[in-house]
Formats: sequence, structure tokens, C-alpha cells
Amino acid sequence: MKFGPLELSTANRKHNFLPLGIMVIIMMATLGIILSRLIVLTVFRGQELRRRADENRILIRKIPAPRGIIFDRNDKALTRNAPEGRAYPFGINFPHAIGYVGEVSEDEVKNDSSLNPGDVIGKTGMEKQYDKILRGTDGAELIEVDANGNLLGVLEDQLPQAGKDIHTHLDVDLQTAMTDSLEGRKGAAVAIDPVDGAVLGLVSSPRYDPNLFSGTTKRISENGYQFSDVGSQSKVNQSSVSRLETDKLKTDELITENGEPKTDNINNDKLNAILSDTVNMPLFNRAISGEYPPGSIFKLVTATAGLSENKINRQTLITDTGEIRVGDFRFGNWYFDQYGKTEGEIGVVRALTRSNDIFFYKAGEWLGPDLLAGWARKFGLGEKTGIDLPGETDGLIPDPKWKEKVTGERWFLGNTYHMAIGQGDVQLTPLQAVVMAGAVVTGQLCAPQIIRLPDNQITGSTDYRTCQDIGLSSQNRNLILEGMIGACSSGGTAFPFFPWNQSIEGLTFNEAIHQLNGMSGYPAVACKTGTAQHGGKQAKPHAWIAVAGPIVKDEGRRTKDEGGYKLDLESKKRIALVVMLEDAGEGSYEAAPVAKKILEGWFRNYNF
Repeated sequence: MKFGPLELSTANRKHNFLPLGIMVIIMMATLGIILSRLIVLTVFRGQELRRRADENRILIRKIPAPRGIIFDRNDKALTRNAPEGRAYPFGINFPHAIGYVGEVSEDEVKNDSSLNPGDVIGKTGMEKQYDKILRGTDGAELIEVDANGNLLGVLEDQLPQAGKDIHTHLDVDLQTAMTDSLEGRKGAAVAIDPVDGAVLGLVSSPRYDPNLFSGTTKRISENGYQFSDVGSQSKVNQSSVSRLETDKLKTDELITENGEPKTDNINNDKLNAILSDTVNMPLFNRAISGEYPPGSIFKLVTATAGLSENKINRQTLITDTGEIRVGDFRFGNWYFDQYGKTEGEIGVVRALTRSNDIFFYKAGEWLGPDLLAGWARKFGLGEKTGIDLPGETDGLIPDPKWKEKVTGERWFLGNTYHMAIGQGDVQLTPLQAVVMAGAVVTGQLCAPQIIRLPDNQITGSTDYRTCQDIGLSSQNRNLILEGMIGACSSGGTAFPFFPWNQSIEGLTFNEAIHQLNGMSGYPAVACKTGTAQHGGKQAKPHAWIAVAGPIVKDEGRRTKDEGGYKLDLESKKRIALVVMLEDAGEGSYEAAPVAKKILEGWFRNYNF
């Protein structure tokens, strides 16, 4: 069949219409998909997308709060805030007392909801003890940035609240003298005011520079801020304080007196040396965490117990035989062991002056272990003192029940002998020892504390520097003081190192005290040395000395039996000091010179 022109044209139009229809359908379907997607994005997910857009241009910028400053008793700043972190102007003199700060660990963030990654907190010492007080409250700015992170403007801001300052009883000059005197030695020294327990100085040696640790915290950027990538939903309180005022507050607290950061640059070699030193352990706070046999300074407890329990008195005399034998065991006196000599009949005053072991063996025997342990605990021994520093340990006061429980063995007379002279299982920290010494010369056991009034009010503490009577009569206390003064005088165990207490022969003791005041430029002091065996015959003993002063005449006591000596309660230089040197030798020859050097500085220009 043949088609005419009209029929052919119509056929062609039908043939072309089929693909065109398909294309229209495809286009309409595509447009539908696009419209439906647009509806989903704008209607159903619009709020979410707008939030995400805001997040791309709005950040919260943290303004770290200036950390509170720690001051000594004379208002010298012991810490500073520098642009690169926390600075310690007196560095190596205060590391174990003040401590240092560092960036929070993952565990610390998990355990404390108030902390965030990147926060800087106190890690040791007072920095840790009072961290929440010193830390303050960070401020923040809500800022707008473009896609490249360039600042477009500040939307909101909140001024940081600086941490609170803390004033302490610590004395920079005394602390420096204590630190210098222990240079190159392993040990500790602690000084307190025995009247109220105020901690004047606390040193552990070897030392370290806390600035090394402070410098390892995250550096603050040049404009003094740290950033936190938080979206716009985070709340920031409005503040009417200008940016200029904010910067001024930060600047005032972030620089040192000379305008330069005091922190050292990060030195990995030095840090690694400190962290890996398992022999000297410079990070270990020996003053409050080290537990040592106290040796003969514990005889102060034995004397107190014996006098208070009426087992001994001024007239009690014991013959120094040089040694006591119990079965196969021998208990000697140091003077006999070293020089082959004895001291004849000896009473409590002379026994303290000469540190006679035989006298205190017998006094301990008459007391028995339970009474002796009970009096030790009245001095706060065997438990934490409660000092406001982290990491304090208990020490140990043994008794028959303890020995049976821990070792499964019975208590023997030899255990009592050892305990009476501060050997065996008796363990004290240097802090406990100085608190004990303070209690002997005052009759009051005072909880040691570094923070001073009125700063205790910010801690909420209700038992600030509490003192309690230990039951030592003034008569017995004066007897013990007489023996302790003798220990620092000619013929005593420490006399070579206390020239202001010696060369007073042929005088009554009251006359001697009268002449001492003003004769040598130093006040009279009372002391007790200690040499503590440990670790077998090959190990050198720990060297101890406990010193307290100034000692003056007690005009209200004139009879011989009453004694006539007391701590000068009116003096601003009141002090009880303990020095302990590990593996050093005898207390007389090792610890006493260190104490002498410290006290010479403390009592310099003493006003009688």
C-alpha cells in the first residue's frame, strides 16, 4: 500500500511522539524527587541543618581563671600565674609543701564531673589539697568565625572568677635554710610552732623543681585563651564586663614580679631523670610519708609515760651495767658498746641528757608494752596527724595484740626493750616526730596545719589547729625539759653543735639559763638526739634530732623538784624542729649539725 503525503506526515508525528512522552515523564519524576527532598530538608530537617550551620561558625572560647596565689607567713608569693602556666618563684625550696599543677588525666576527668579535658589542676602538695579553692571558675566567650576560622565577632562573654588566694604559716627564709642544710642528703626536716601546730617549714630531700612539671601543661595560646569546640546550644551567661577589663584581670595574675614567666622550658631529660630515680625518689615526700624507726627521740615518750604512771620520778636511780642479758639475747647501751664505759647510777634527767639505754630499758619494763603504746598514741603516734597535705601515712606503734595478729608470734620482754628506745617495729614520720616533740615541751598535742587564719574559713573546717592536753603535768614536763636542755649542753649527746648551751659549768641550772640569755646571741634550746638501727649490721643508722626553743626560766617555779624551765610562750621565734637523715650515722654527728645550721639562721638577731 502506498501512502500519500498527508498520511506519511501523520505517521511520522506518531513515531516522534513516543520518545518525547517518555522524556517528559522522566523529567516530571526527577522534579518530584527533588521537590520531595527539598520538602524533607526544609520542613522536617530544617532545624537540625540550621543548628549544624551555626556550629560551623560559632564557637565557645574558654577563658582560664587565674589560679589563686599561695603566700608565706610574711606575704611573699610562693606561686605565680605566667602566660605559659603556673610558676614557682622559690622552685626547689618548696616542692613537697606547695606541690605543682598539671593537665588532668582521663581518669581524673571520669571521676570528677567538674573537670574537662585540658583543665589544669593541682597534682601534689597544697596545690592538690586546696585545688578547688585555688582553681576558680573559668570564663568563656561565644564567638563567631567564618569558614576559614577567622574571628568575625564576640556574641557573648563571661568573665572568669579568679581562684582564692591562700596564706600559709610557711616561712621562706626558714624553708630556704632547711632546704640548703639538707642539700646532698637523703632525709627530711619539719618545723612547727609547738604552741599551736603552725607548720613553719617542711622539707624532703632530695628535692626537685616543680616548674619542670608545671611547664608540661598545655600551653595557652598567644591571646591567653584555650578553645573548646562546643556548639551554640551551650549556655554562656551574659556579662557587662568589657573585654579590656577581662584582659587586665588575666594580665595582673599571669606575670611574675619582673614581668617574665618563671617556669622553665620543658626538659624531658630532667623530667625523665626525676621520674625514673627509684633510688633517691625525689618525688617522695619523706616528711609526711616516710616511716622510720625513731631511735632515742622516742625516749621522750618513755620518760613521759614512766613519770605520768608513777613508775619513775626524779629520785629514781638505775645502775648502768652497760648491758642487760635476757636468755641468749643481749641489750646494750651505746656508751658501753662504743667506749666500754658505764655511767654508774643514773636518773631520768641524766638519762635523757646522756640518752642512756639501760635506764629506758628498765623504765619500759616497769611500764609494760600496753601502757607504753597507750602513751605513744596520746602523742598522736600510729595515726595520721591530719596535716593539710595529701599522702600522709600512719606510722606504727606496735603492741602484743598487733604482733600476734600480724606475725602470729607472742610479745617478749625484748620487744618491750626495743620499743622503749624507739627500735623494733616502732615507725614514725618526721612530721609525727616534731608534733611529739612539741607536745613534750607544751603538754598540748596540736594538729599541724599549713594554712593560716582566716583562710581556714574558706575550707569550711571546724577543727582548725586543734590542741588537746596529753596529761603531762607541768612538774614532769619540767623534768623532761631539764634533761633535754642538758642534751644540748656540755656533757650531753649534742653539745658540740649548740655552743649557746654549753660552757656553763659549776652553776645551778637556773643560773645557767640566766647567763645563756644574751651570752652567746642565741637562746637556750632543748633537744634529744636519736640513732635508729635498721636493715642489719651493714646498714648505717638513721640520724635524728628533735629541738625546741627558746627555753627560759620559769620564775613561778623555784624548788628543785618542780624544775624551773619552760618554752618562751611570748617569743615570736617559738619553734620545734626535727631533722632526720636516712642511712647517715649517729644523730649527734649527722643530724645535729644540720639542725644547728637551721637554728642559727632562725635565731639570728634574737631579741632577748
